[in-house]
Amino acid sequence: TARGAAEGLHLWLDLPPDRDPAVLRLAAQQRGLSLVTADAFAAAPGHPNGVRISLGGPAKQSTLAAALERVAALLAGSGAGRLVV
Repeated sequence: TARGAAEGLHLWLDLPPDRDPAVLRLAAQQRGLSLVTADAFAAAPGHPNGVRISLGGPAKQSTLAAALERVAALLAGSGAGRLVV
């Protein structure tokens, strides 16, 4: 599930409790994507399991769309290519 303000520059992607966000972040990094785990922003334990995705980095909407498709492919267990989000 993704959460964020309609006019926001980032969104939070909730992950299932059994999905390690650090593993997802590393897999994304190996493919040229940059995700930040929720624990980097947490002030205390017990925060939601997930990653933060920046929507404001890419200059073109097509670049953002391609990067989000690569994130979706990672979540589905596939995905190659290099694109920075």
